[in-house]
Amino acid sequence: MKFVAILSLVIVVADDVLKCPSFVCDPSDVTWNEGVCAMQNATNNFQYFLKTSECDSDQLCPILKTIAEGGTSTACIPTNNTSSPIALPGERCDILHTCVTGICTEEGTCPVPPTCVNPGDCPPGKFCNSQATCESQVVIAGTCNADTDCVNNAKCDQAVGTAGKCIRYGSVAGGAALQACTGATATMLVPHGLCASGFCYAPTATTFACSGALTTNGTLPMNTTTYGVNCVSNEDTTSKCSLTQTSECGYDGYAYCPLFTGDPDYADYASDIQAYLSNPGLVNCNTQRHVTAFQYSSGFNWCAQNITESQSYHYLRAINYAAVFNATSCVLKVLNPEYYQAEGGAESLFLSGLLLALLQ
Repeated sequence: MKFVAILSLVIVVADDVLKCPSFVCDPSDVTWNEGVCAMQNATNNFQYFLKTSECDSDQLCPILKTIAEGGTSTACIPTNNTSSPIALPGERCDILHTCVTGICTEEGTCPVPPTCVNPGDCPPGKFCNSQATCESQVVIAGTCNADTDCVNNAKCDQAVGTAGKCIRYGSVAGGAALQACTGATATMLVPHGLCASGFCYAPTATTFACSGALTTNGTLPMNTTTYGVNCVSNEDTTSKCSLTQTSECGYDGYAYCPLFTGDPDYADYASDIQAYLSNPGLVNCNTQRHVTAFQYSSGFNWCAQNITESQSYHYLRAINYAAVFNATSCVLKVLNPEYYQAEGGAESLFLSGLLLALLQ
């Protein structure tokens, strides 16, 4: 899930051309009302002014939401308006992580139901089997019937009607076979958590495989002038397929193609995900995290903690590339403080709860 709502940056003008606003920090000739941290340029609807010193350390300037709602100015809001991320049975909990099963215990963990019905009803390290009892998760290369059966760094590769095998996320090379690739055809790639490239395809109607690396077809950064233009990857040499995305707004007022999973900055993030899968803290995660965890587009799983500053930087740069790569530091400080902190070498904000809430 993308941290920055890039679509909210788009401004539609009279001739229906999609344009991107730009942001200027602390203009010297502007009069500010008290508490206002951003406002639209009265003579240029495509430009917003930012007052970088207005918000306190425990506040945010919700300028992107303001633009989406057609507003011309915005005031600082408390960071505690950010919704708390959920914590699942057996996971740690605190003021920033709310249990779905009840009240956080004195030991700081979420209560585990007395009996299990769903996979996530069991404590970390276990899943709810067909006999409605909690059983230890299946190790890599073991037999499985669902992703949630597997240990937390593995996914169940399973064809319909057959038993599957637990395989490590992101470990299957381009061209290597899979048991299943739902929705794929010989000409259509679909996301797949087991593939190193992040995508799979169907060479025939009954066979499936991972694609090779997908990179930008051209030189980065690719400026598309207006928002929403198709950006096509290079043809993958394994599947002979390409992938299409649409351009996104940068904070500098121009539109750019987002990264493909094989591009250098995204490859750094993909490498981080692979390193993270060796994090011993994964044993503290409920098996239900398989539903959203470890896909390249959704990032790291907060319950394991120990997310490094480098990993937070690579994640935010890969996912928000079009917005952040050419932005000034002062703009980033207001619009994407997590990336600003990670890029500047300060302590990562992953553990602050601000970004964590958006990874759920």
